[in-house]
Amino acid sequence: MTTTVPSPQSSAPASAPVAARRMQVSTVALTILRPIAALILALLLFGIVLLLFGKDPIQAYIDIYKNTLGSRYGFSEVLVKTIPLLLCALAVLVPARLGLVNVGGEGQL
Repeated sequence: MTTTVPSPQSSAPASAPVAARRMQVSTVALTILRPIAALILALLLFGIVLLLFGKDPIQAYIDIYKNTLGSRYGFSEVLVKTIPLLLCALAVLVPARLGLVNVGGEGQL
């Protein structure tokens, strides 16, 4: 009777899933970090513009927060201004996904 001993598995197949997992984590991290980095950069650039005009950027950001998200009225006004823009974007997005062009965005707004 002969017995065959299976050869030990090589480390290449084991490292392939690890590399794929790292790549997945890296892609997810980039997907999350890019918008955050863009927001931070926009806030910094706007702060520089405010400084050039002689205004305090920190106080401006506090006022923006208090007047938009700090009260129910401010938040409702944000929604009143945002919803038509989102609906107009949706009216352009749906045909664009089909390869069509919607040139009536301004009229719809």
